[in-house]
Amino acid sequence: MALPGTNPTYQYLDSGFADGTILGQTSSSLVGFYGTTPKTRPAAVTALITTASTSTSSAFGYTTRTQAEAVTTAVNSIIAALQALGLVT
Repeated sequence: MALPGTNPTYQYLDSGFADGTILGQTSSSLVGFYGTTPKTRPAAVTALITTASTSTSSAFGYTTRTQAEAVTTAVNSIIAALQALGLVT
């Protein structure tokens, strides 16, 4: 944070290239955020069902308990991956 009355200074990673910026040269490159130890890319989150339930009498629109638990598992996997990278605490 800049002091009052001064202009902030920043360091940019992209150097303004039109094609964008890549962090890491390969999928196995180590990358760290916010001062964390660089880590490998987290594993992919398992894809959930591809069609939504359209008719159900159960709570929250899931036809089975397995569907509801799969959503919970996927969300928890995403949270764990973001935490491991240091993007959230």
